[in-house]
Amino acid sequence: MADIDIKCPECDAITSISEFVELKTITCSGCQKEIVVPEKEVEVKTIDKLRLKKKEIPEEGSEEAEVDPYFKPPKPMKPKKDFTIGQHIIAWVIFLGLSALMFYMRYQDFLLDDTQREMMATYAPMVVIAFHILMVLKAFSDNVMHGVLALLVPGYSIIYLMFICDDFYARAVFAGLMVGMGEDAWASISAYFAGIYDTITGWLSWE
Repeated sequence: MADIDIKCPECDAITSISEFVELKTITCSGCQKEIVVPEKEVEVKTIDKLRLKKKEIPEEGSEEAEVDPYFKPPKPMKPKKDFTIGQHIIAWVIFLGLSALMFYMRYQDFLLDDTQREMMATYAPMVVIAFHILMVLKAFSDNVMHGVLALLVPGYSIIYLMFICDDFYARAVFAGLMVGMGEDAWASISAYFAGIYDTITGWLSWE
């Protein structure tokens, strides 16, 4: 396949050669005289065809970006929300109101009876698991590393919610719910992991 056209300096005839030839001179197809093959030209063209060039990303709004239909600006890091004092006050009101309600529902007798409180205790670990799933998704949307830690490290999703995440409303709702459900959720989850530990320990010590 002819890829390089070389013009004879004597008769101006065009001679085509393959880009992969290693000849230093060729014979002109017109006047039959020898033509020196420019080595740099062959080398540059060969490299251009075989090497993948790194495409520079044009700046957003530039002429290159407007011409290139496939241009997509780099996705910036998701900034944290700038909460106002009013939003902080609303979060505190949600926490105090919900925590008071949950305390009276769980530990007082005039709002719920024993059967309803037992049902509330049964659903407590499910609430924690639901918040865990939500926080894993939230952490992945904010930062992949936090998402991996929330998914793999036990309890990190709660740490992310209470100390790292910028969603004050979710933090207030979770903290308020845990006033009435935290003790039951902790007891259920602890018993579950204790059972797993006893099973593994018994399996390892089995002879």
